[in-house]
Amino acid sequence: MLIQSEMTHKLQATFEHNQAEVLAEVITGAYEDLVTTSDFNDLKAIVKDLAIIQQGTAQEMQKLAVIQQDTAQEMQKLSVAQQDTEKEMQKLSVAQQDTAKDVQNLSQEMQKLSVAQQ
Repeated sequence: MLIQSEMTHKLQATFEHNQAEVLAEVITGAYEDLVTTSDFNDLKAIVKDLAIIQQGTAQEMQKLAVIQQDTAQEMQKLSVAQQDTEKEMQKLSVAQQDTAKDVQNLSQEMQKLSVAQQ
């Protein structure tokens, strides 16, 4: 690219000096703001890398979804097992109460027998 002073010099062939300087400044500024092929290629590479990373992330998310489903199923099984355990505990509690009553009745019968033997 022409440096600004060279551009000004060439533009002076057609424009007045002040106009040539302003035009050279504007052209130089516009050129500096352009995206270069290198910049564009860098951007393409970044986008490609991001796409690859996103694919990996999507695969990991799928794995996590499967794991979450498995966890939900296991939690459901645990919930059922806990309900079964609670039912068994209730049965044991009733059986313990029945046993306590039987022991109490047996104790009363033994006292009656003891009194009757005396």
